[in-house]
Amino acid sequence: MDRENTRIMAGHSPDGLTSPRVYRDINWEDHDLLKTAGQQLANHLALMDTSDELANARQFETYNRLSAFIVHDLKNLVAQLSLVVKNSEKHKNNPEFITDAMETLTHSVEKMNRLVSQLRKGKVALSRRKVDLHDALQDVVIQQNNALPVPQIEQPAEAISITTDQDRLTAVLGHLVQNAQDATDKDGWVKLRLYKRENQAIIEIEDSGCGMDKSFIRDRLFKPFDTTKGNAGMGIGVFEARQYVQDHGGSLEVVSKPGEGSKFILKLLLSDSDIEAIDYKREVI
Repeated sequence: MDRENTRIMAGHSPDGLTSPRVYRDINWEDHDLLKTAGQQLANHLALMDTSDELANARQFETYNRLSAFIVHDLKNLVAQLSLVVKNSEKHKNNPEFITDAMETLTHSVEKMNRLVSQLRKGKVALSRRKVDLHDALQDVVIQQNNALPVPQIEQPAEAISITTDQDRLTAVLGHLVQNAQDATDKDGWVKLRLYKRENQAIIEIEDSGCGMDKSFIRDRLFKPFDTTKGNAGMGIGVFEARQYVQDHGGSLEVVSKPGEGSKFILKLLLSDSDIEAIDYKREVI
């Protein structure tokens, strides 16, 4: 390679307008530097493209996750309406059945309207307020009393409340109760308990069903979209329940053995007023 070509390759014009003070040949180090700079530029462009794709994927993931929870709730609403339709021929002339059916339809329409609204907005709109847990458990029992065994509430000694979104709380408890009913024979039982411990409200959902072994609880129970119900289930009820209690600074414990039933223990923080009442009682004592 002659000196004139070397000058041109080095980025200098032959007329000498931008000629360097010292001329030198382009060697392997220059080629390696250019190659490294090109690789870094290519990596930067690839990283930009990957970041854009990741951002889009996260948006779709959020939307798909929301859709999964909404479909799960819609499935439960469809089950309730199906029972109304199934029993309508037999009890259509019974005024009490008509009243219960209208209440079920009203509740279902309100719930579906909220779900559609959430899907349009792309997020779950939460309305946090003080909720009486005993009233919430009664709503769940009414919601699930069309399936056997009918859940029973063991009456608490005093009123207990937390600050939360009532619809989400009812949905979470409803999923756990329905799972308990599905795992239990019709002649078995499902019991709900409510009590206080320190600054927490404790909700227990216990059944006399088939139970679970430790490996299932460890590896599959809280895994989303893993279900033992086939096409009848979606596998997100327990996952949503654990996420709910964690969002409220609580915990979800499971006690179960094969053939001996299961107990789900939800621990939720009490509302501030209830915590103050507990502290006041301690000071008085």
